Amino acid sequence: GPEHARGRALRRTAVAGMPCRCPRSPGPGRCPQALHWWSVLVRRLGVDADVSVARLGASVFRARVRERTAGHLLGTAVEASADDAVAYAALSAAVGVRAAVELPGVRHLVTPGGASAVLARGAETAPWEDAGWTTAWLAASAAREQELQQALTARAAPAGHAPRPWEPSADTPADVHALWSALQQCGFSVLSAPPGPAGHRGDTGGLR
Repeated sequence: GPEHARGRALRRTAVAGMPCRCPRSPGPGRCPQALHWWSVLVRRLGVDADVSVARLGASVFRARVRERTAGHLLGTAVEASADDAVAYAALSAAVGVRAAVELPGVRHLVTPGGASAVLARGAETAPWEDAGWTTAWLAASAAREQELQQALTARAAPAGHAPRPWEPSADTPADVHALWSALQQCGFSVLSAPPGPAGHRGDTGGLR
């Protein structure tokens, strides 16, 4: 829906920021989802990686996962908390690494990101479910999405990078009209936003 599309587009605007950057290691006491997906990446998949977290604003954090030896960017996430950013960046990296093995010919890969968590908003959880359970984690992440999008919009608007709903004008070619109409009928939202910086796998929160 529109909120999901806007969340993905806004995350893309946050990739090129130059904030304070600090290495971070998902260790004991951290978010259970960050611990889980980091374990999947480095233990189950055997990737020698590290993660750094940058604070872009009061409620905006960006995490980047890189291969330790070559420095290749494996995954990026922009979220409302540092823990969520690490978790989604590690998840994105894990998906990208497996896709490179299982689907080497694929040129366009959409990796998971926090924008999709809005689909879990209002989901019922059992009393014993905490952030270690996927549904509870996604629901909590969805609860922070509105604040995150507001912060990202405020950050992007002065430079004219905030995404806006788009529809074709009267003089737009017929094939573009047809594509826009087909996307609308399939439930997609069409936004207008300047191109983001050159991408890497998993960069821009799952947009490539």
